[in-house]
Amino acid sequence: MEVLQRKKDGTQVISVRVPSAIYSKLVELRRRANLLGFNFNATLAEVLGRASREIHEDLLSEERRAGMGPRIRSKNARADVLGRRALG
Repeated sequence: MEVLQRKKDGTQVISVRVPSAIYSKLVELRRRANLLGFNFNATLAEVLGRASREIHEDLLSEERRAGMGPRIRSKNARADVLGRRALG
């Protein structure tokens, strides 16, 4: 299975704090991917997309277990709809 992805359009920016060791590793991986002609941001976005789907499923399971129903209504309904679209 190939992980590296080519550039895609229609992106948004998100900031996430990570430990220094992870930050350094990501910077190095970006440098190497760019040297080889790959778009590291697109690759990382794909990996984060998969992780977000897994987190989504885990949260649904925990919500059901806690008797909260399938979804808790978000205060920001537009962001909630866009988030569901992004999850596929």
